[in-house]
Order: sequence, then structure tokens, then C-alpha cells
Amino acid sequence: MTIALGVLLALGICVHLAGPGAVLAASLPASAGNLGDAIGALAGGHAIDVGGVPAAIVTAAALATVSVAAAVATRSLRPAPAPRAAVPGEPEPAPAP
Repeated sequence: MTIALGVLLALGICVHLAGPGAVLAASLPASAGNLGDAIGALAGGHAIDVGGVPAAIVTAAALATVSVAAAVATRSLRPAPAPRAAVPGEPEPAPAP
């Protein structure tokens, strides 16, 4: 569950950044939550098989740290600036080479 929450926090900004693709981007947090649940269950089950409950606790702490780091890293993302509308009578900029 911790991974799902971290992934949801990281992808929550996607709708804001998507611009015209916001409808598609709105489905990403739900998919990320499902993916996070699956990864957490897989990693936790493997940790219990290999090292018992203490290993599962360490694995959960490591995954939570990675999830929070990803969420913090994506907080500074901002959408690209919108193209400037042409003003009547203003010359168009030269095309890039």
C-alpha cells in the first residue's frame, strides 16, 4: 500500500501537466495505484520467503523511501508554457534552421 500511495503522489501531477491529454492522464493515478499494490505484494512476499518478517519490514521501508523520493522529485514539474498568440500586425518570427 505504501508504494501505491507514493506512486499516486508522484503521478497526481500528471493531469496538470498533460494539457490536452488530461482525460487520458486522469486514468494514470488509478493504474499507478494498482501497479504499486502489485509491486508491494510481490516484493513483500519475496522478502518473507527469503528472510522472514524482518526482511519484509526492511523492504517496506526501502520501497516507502523510494516512493516518497519520487513524489518529492516530481513536485517541481510544471507544464510547458503555452505558445504565444500572434498579434495582428506583428511580424512572424523567422523559422528555426
